[in-house]
Amino acid sequence: MIKKTGTTIIGLKYKEGIIIASDRRATSEYVVDKNCKKLHKISPSIYAAGCGTAADIENVVRMCEKEMSIFCKKYNMPGDIRMCVNILSQHLHSYGGQIGAGLIVCSYSSSSRDDGGRDTNNSSSNTSYLFNVHPHGSSSSHEYTSMGSGSLAAIGYLENQYRRGMSKEEGIDLAIKSIGLGVYNDLYSGSGVDVLVIGETVESIYVPLCKKEERDKIVYNRDSVVFIEEEVIFEREKLKLHLKLYNARKNELECVNDSSRCNILLYLDRNVFWGAEGVCQHCNASRETVDYLATRCKKMLDHDNTRRHNKECDG
Repeated sequence: MIKKTGTTIIGLKYKEGIIIASDRRATSEYVVDKNCKKLHKISPSIYAAGCGTAADIENVVRMCEKEMSIFCKKYNMPGDIRMCVNILSQHLHSYGGQIGAGLIVCSYSSSSRDDGGRDTNNSSSNTSYLFNVHPHGSSSSHEYTSMGSGSLAAIGYLENQYRRGMSKEEGIDLAIKSIGLGVYNDLYSGSGVDVLVIGETVESIYVPLCKKEERDKIVYNRDSVVFIEEEVIFEREKLKLHLKLYNARKNELECVNDSSRCNILLYLDRNVFWGAEGVCQHCNASRETVDYLATRCKKMLDHDNTRRHNKECDG
């Protein structure tokens, strides 16, 4: 059964490479992991970011990594990203979407070799690829993309701010802000941002999420508001006003403000008056003083014979 797990991952191309980023939170019902790594290495030139079920993502990435390694050893050449995307798509499609793994796969190569290690005619070519692979097996190529439960806010910011030919610093800043917006709009994302910058070298960056900036608070002077009346009522005093129990051993009413003392008077003494002061609950007779309230009425004589009331009430 597919269920919501929560993640925000993004990928984008910049002038000299590719950037992929993700949050660090993994959730499952009442379990929350704040240090879940969602950026994976498939081959020396191919990397992936995963969203969905953590176990499914790790198994799918491990399977693809083994297939790519077998191909490299068999043909003495590394597989390119197209082969990697085909392996992932066919594997996920064969399970009909029952594997909870969505992936952003990217690759970058420079100089005279492409992402598969093959020679190119152009010695100064820089090739970068960015693909989406969905849990049902479909795949597509993009300049920038986002996946996961927080992707709606992230892709909105990317569509507004992304432009081709961005510098490395601009790309990193855009990736961090996109993940941050996804986190703030999704309870299942959070705990930090992992950024992987893939260019001539591979650089890993971790950015802890900053707290939201506090808005300016309006402070009013006390003289600006006219107080007609001021009264402080404590919760403990409220309890004393609403509940008084009769203590048979002391032959007096006792204000009760905790449940343990209430049980002692109720079950051990068995001499109880509930309600407002001056009224007997059993016969609704009015009492002149608290002492009269503490006495027994006719209807309580059958329940408790340890004491006798000093004055019976009428009715």
